[in-house]
Amino acid sequence: MNQPLAYVHPQAKIASNVVIEPFVNIEKNVEIGEGTWIGSNVT
Repeated sequence: MNQPLAYVHPQAKIASNVVIEPFVNIEKNVEIGEGTWIGSNVT
């Protein structure tokens, strides 16, 4: 996951093999499991 146009809170937990597209907002205390794909403009 290396998407400069997405915001991921420092306390969010992102597993490996995750795709986060541009303009996504991941807030504090969120956990995203392995293999997840999050499309553009999701909050």
